[in-house]
Amino acid sequence: MNSPTHENIDQWLFDLIEGNLSESQEQELRIFLLLNPEYEADLEAWEKSRVKFPIVDAEMVSSFNFGVQEETEKRKKRPLGLWLLSATYALMLIFSLVYLGNSSNAATNKQANKKSFVSASFSKKAQTIQPRNQSSHASYAQAEAFNHQYQSNSNPLTKNLLRSNNYNSTPAFSDPNQALDLLVKEPSTLNRIDRIELNAPKSSLIVETTAQLLGEQETKTNQGVKRKVNITLPSLHISKNSMLAKYFRKETSSATIKDRVFVIQEKSHLDIAEAFVGNRSQTRFQTMSTARWIGTENQKLSQQISVDGYSRNLRSGFGVLANYSDFGNGTIQDWNVRLIYSPKVALGKFILFEPSISYVVGQKSINSTKAINHSTFEYQSHQVQQFNYDLTKPIGNSLYYRDINAGINMNLGPVFVGMNTQNILRHQDNIHTNKFDTIDRAHQQTNLYVGTDFSAKKGRIMFSPMLSHSIVQGTHFTQLGASLQLGNVVLGGNYGSNSSAGALIGYQSKNFSIMAQSFKTKPLTSIEPQFMHQLTVRFNTNISRKTRRYLYL
Repeated sequence: MNSPTHENIDQWLFDLIEGNLSESQEQELRIFLLLNPEYEADLEAWEKSRVKFPIVDAEMVSSFNFGVQEETEKRKKRPLGLWLLSATYALMLIFSLVYLGNSSNAATNKQANKKSFVSASFSKKAQTIQPRNQSSHASYAQAEAFNHQYQSNSNPLTKNLLRSNNYNSTPAFSDPNQALDLLVKEPSTLNRIDRIELNAPKSSLIVETTAQLLGEQETKTNQGVKRKVNITLPSLHISKNSMLAKYFRKETSSATIKDRVFVIQEKSHLDIAEAFVGNRSQTRFQTMSTARWIGTENQKLSQQISVDGYSRNLRSGFGVLANYSDFGNGTIQDWNVRLIYSPKVALGKFILFEPSISYVVGQKSINSTKAINHSTFEYQSHQVQQFNYDLTKPIGNSLYYRDINAGINMNLGPVFVGMNTQNILRHQDNIHTNKFDTIDRAHQQTNLYVGTDFSAKKGRIMFSPMLSHSIVQGTHFTQLGASLQLGNVVLGGNYGSNSSAGALIGYQSKNFSIMAQSFKTKPLTSIEPQFMHQLTVRFNTNISRKTRRYLYL
């Protein structure tokens, strides 16, 4: 296999997951991924696509004996001599344990009797000791404490305490008689007792009843012993499998979900934001027909056709959009074509930037015989213009124009937000007049929007609200639209700041969708409200399951 390149990277990632690469080849692939971090998403997708089979225990499988006839085990012959030797050894071991147990019990009884005798004699001899000086006074007190400990040896609590002291483990005092002789004959040896008493816990603090132990514990508490108070505060735990957790962990790089449906007046998804080209891993062919204010002087019929898709190799979206409009029963006719380009820039799994730019070329023509001089008209919604001709001068009938649009869409986890501006260069738009002392130019149109998606039942239920705000010629228009997809049925609604309202009903399947919308609006050139209707038909290709590639800064 050759070195990893941009063309064969998928084969290398497949061999890495399957374990077909050697150590040198794997190292070479890791270096290539470091130099090209955009393929980390591809590697992660390959790792997720690997099916992990459960580990089968060979012993468990063999225990079922599938298809294997069970053979009777041959009885092994054991030597008789070895069996007799083992039995003899076991009997000897049992006899020795019984003998040692009896001897230890006798020794224990003998030692207990001896301790009672020594305790009495030790108490008698200790009383004959007269303190000579201050040091002998302390020795005498130590002897009294030692005597008290021997006398309290009959209590189980103090007996366990004495076992923890070092009297029996100290070689110099292993025999109580020897300790008593050293106490009487050699007062200097009392220092040893002092050291023993200092290291041993004081038996006077250990009481014999449980009630006294509890009382002592309460006394220590009252004396100012600080206790740690653990305060448990309420906490919010969100399950990873809950709908809320899935909503917040939505990856923007995953573009395989069902397509959104927007409910916006006179706008397709590419009119709202040209950055939406290639935002899904499929190619979309769409046609939209609009009939606005039929039967009035400002009626307008429009037809739009668009094709957009995503290029995995170029990591960008491309689209072509064509418009044709007929205004005022042929008074103004306009056609234009837009070429849209939108690279996809990823900053991780949850942040994706989609800038866009488009080049617009078109031609607008007018029939001056149908135009009423000095009358106002509304060619674009929420834009008022006026026919103003000098009848002594010739009137042109066509205008060729070019312009640029730009915008950006930001996917921030579950939320998308962005803006789109049209007519950045403000091309010449003075077909409605023949006065060239002042050149009329097209107005810039800026659209701001924010939206999100809520999905459930593996995408069969999807709710997509969006807020849109348009700024044209100093006027502002806000719309709130939302769509609800229930399987293949789509329902939607819209409400505008000029008290306009609309509804949507449609059908959307895997490769085909049709949407019908109706809006009740209020024109700027009319007092009476008017109606506007839209019909959108879309054909989609199958969603590509290949991992999308993005640009990394």
